[in-house]
Amino acid sequence: MTDGENSGTPAAPTSAPADAARRADLMPRLYDQRGRLIDFATYVQLHLDNPGCEHVASERVGPYWVSTLWFGIDSGSVPAPRQPGSRRAPAVYRTMVERLENRAPDPGVFGLTPDTMRYASEADARAGHAQVVETLRDAIQSATAERPAVRA
Repeated sequence: MTDGENSGTPAAPTSAPADAARRADLMPRLYDQRGRLIDFATYVQLHLDNPGCEHVASERVGPYWVSTLWFGIDSGSVPAPRQPGSRRAPAVYRTMVERLENRAPDPGVFGLTPDTMRYASEADARAGHAQVVETLRDAIQSATAERPAVRA
């Protein structure tokens, strides 16, 4: 027999439940704004019924743009102390800091990394957003206070 020819032997049967489970593993876990597990159709419907529902807060802080969004996709553990036996809430909100100017220091210099800016609830996301904004404002104020004034 040459390559590409059918041996006449039927293919091994596939396990429908196993195939479905494999496909389900490829789909990320989706959550609504309250952290309840939802299916893909519900996730899409939330966006169709509420345009802009992912927006929580955004603002410019000096040379940075700070935005906090609900993604609805569990992005990993929320960085908070856990008690033994407690269940981790899905991290479905995230604050991001973008540099708008090349001269601006990387936000990581101020301890603002993607790992530290994930939240499980909208209230935590709003509080985290405010903390990020305050951190950046303090850093910018400190940097400008350290520079000597230029006299004309």
